[in-house]
Amino acid sequence: MIIVFAEGLSKDSVERVEIALRRAGGEPRRLASEGAAGRLALECKQTLSADARAAIATLPGVQFVLDGDAPYPKVASAAGAVKVGRTTLGNGELTLIAGPCAVESEEQLDASARAARDAGATILRAAPSSRARARTASRATASPVSSCCAPWPTATALRW
Repeated sequence: MIIVFAEGLSKDSVERVEIALRRAGGEPRRLASEGAAGRLALECKQTLSADARAAIATLPGVQFVLDGDAPYPKVASAAGAVKVGRTTLGNGELTLIAGPCAVESEEQLDASARAARDAGATILRAAPSSRARARTASRATASPVSSCCAPWPTATALRW
């Protein structure tokens, strides 16, 4: 677990958090500050109870707590779901994202979009290939992806 403090926190406030960590069974270690701002963080490698972690997070001066048990602690500390177009990620429902690694033409993108949609995908991911980018770099205007992709939240923004 990593506890990140607000900038400009007093030494007493940090020590109070260290004492609370020790009382909960942890052994805090101070981490280097972030640049000139002087922001301090504490690391605690021991696993604390959920109640103890919640109590630490509410102490004065604590900006946020990263759960070190999670494979991606910054993501785990983010609360709530993320909206991508009309699709919500992180709400407990399975979201299928599909698409080709590289797109050579609008026709290929249209076919990929239809196949992904028919397979149950709600988000299309695609990027123009390096060859496609080179071919279209000299075009004066870009044309939008065809209307078959209109229900897809990300495809309408893709331009050639």
